[in-house]
Amino acid sequence: MAIPAHKPPYYRHILPLRHHPGLARRVGIMGGSFNPAHNGHIEISLSARKTAQLDEVWWLVSPQNPLKQTDGMASFSERISYARTLALPPWIRISDFEITQPSCRTIDTLTRLKQIFRCSQLIWIMGADNLIELPRWQAPRQIMRIIDVMVMGRPGFNYHALAGKGAAIAGRQRRRRSARLLGRGNTGWYFHHHTRNSLSATAIRTQTGRL
Repeated sequence: MAIPAHKPPYYRHILPLRHHPGLARRVGIMGGSFNPAHNGHIEISLSARKTAQLDEVWWLVSPQNPLKQTDGMASFSERISYARTLALPPWIRISDFEITQPSCRTIDTLTRLKQIFRCSQLIWIMGADNLIELPRWQAPRQIMRIIDVMVMGRPGFNYHALAGKGAAIAGRQRRRRSARLLGRGNTGWYFHHHTRNSLSATAIRTQTGRL
């Protein structure tokens, strides 16, 4: 898949996430292939920032999701460059952190980020479809206990997500009533129902014939 070329990204997006590890911030982290990044990612970031009162949202571009096929996957450099041109809000940062690490498993990435940014409140942002897939991830129970998680609802996935094994692994008794409680004490998770954008990277590739 070829991602369309855009003007060069703003320099702020090229800054590595290692800068100012001692700076206390409230940060939402969105991991994914971003193949390609799209306006749905922007909308999710806006909604998460407002609901959880985040200072920043980091898009953590994955070199390769082990649960996804490599067919139709643009190169890492194409995907991260396109994400940088799309994410115009200054509080969104694009990161190549995972490609610099020996392992890009979510559990390893989050463990390392928690070590580096000890002064910040880190919140993992995932879609309802990912909550359904959570049992297939490496160390899912450990993930849900080392970091607070904000699950963004997606049309067609919400009921199955909340009734499925992923929610059971997350711990229904650990579900928070407000996203503003995340990152402020014992780890937990919050389900944000009010996300209405059903746009997906897969749908975009299908529409453009770039699968």
